[in-house]
Amino acid sequence: MTEPDLFSPILAAIKGGQYFPAAALALVLAVAMARKYGAKRWPILRGDTASVVMTFAGAFGAAAASAGFAGVAMSGALSAAFGLAVTAAGGYAMLAKFALPFADKLAEKYKVLAPVNALLHWMIDRKTTAAKKIETAEKAGNEAVAKNPGKGAAAILGGHEEIN
Repeated sequence: MTEPDLFSPILAAIKGGQYFPAAALALVLAVAMARKYGAKRWPILRGDTASVVMTFAGAFGAAAASAGFAGVAMSGALSAAFGLAVTAAGGYAMLAKFALPFADKLAEKYKVLAPVNALLHWMIDRKTTAAKKIETAEKAGNEAVAKNPGKGAAAILGGHEEIN
């Protein structure tokens, strides 16, 4: 499966003049990418606490930078940063706790929604229901082989003496 197009909603929000939701979406995307790709190098990034810290740090850093460049009072910028961080963190928590179970059920019932489900799972870094089923089947197969390993081709076809 190809990676979902994650930048289109952000660009659409910017084109529509919806800068606050665009910033929140970009921040959620940055945290999701840090969790997905950065956790290979720094496993601490995989946790939910790290996601909250990255979200708040990203929001405050972006607000402080924009306030510094625009010459805006820092108190207003920090207030906006807090609102952005809460929006992004709340969106992340909502996706993880509410939308994923609901999307799993819908994707099972309506196959056309499978790409949306895969996108949500990619953002939250959890496995889709199909991936869970495949993993369970592979685990059961490996356990069955471990309990009763095969004797090999010689047991079925006979030894090389019988072939000659």
